[in-house]
Amino acid sequence: MATRKNEKTVNTPTKEAIARKPATSRLHKKATLATTDTEGPVSQEDIARLAYSFWEARGYQGGSPEEDWRRAEEQLRERAFAATA
Repeated sequence: MATRKNEKTVNTPTKEAIARKPATSRLHKKATLATTDTEGPVSQEDIARLAYSFWEARGYQGGSPEEDWRRAEEQLRERAFAATA
């Protein structure tokens, strides 16, 4: 069945793609670029994994990649700070 010009297509991840759980998804790559201060005790990869898990917990729907990234970054920085205090 052909997709009409004005129809939106929905990309549903396959079981294999979900099982691979990449460090970053396409949605979260934009958030990576939006964050400037990612140096320090928390790596971008750690932030990306946690942000991805937030998206995964929502069933791969809705939300904001940027907000997931900020939330993950904040949580990881708080944990790192608490561990050093």
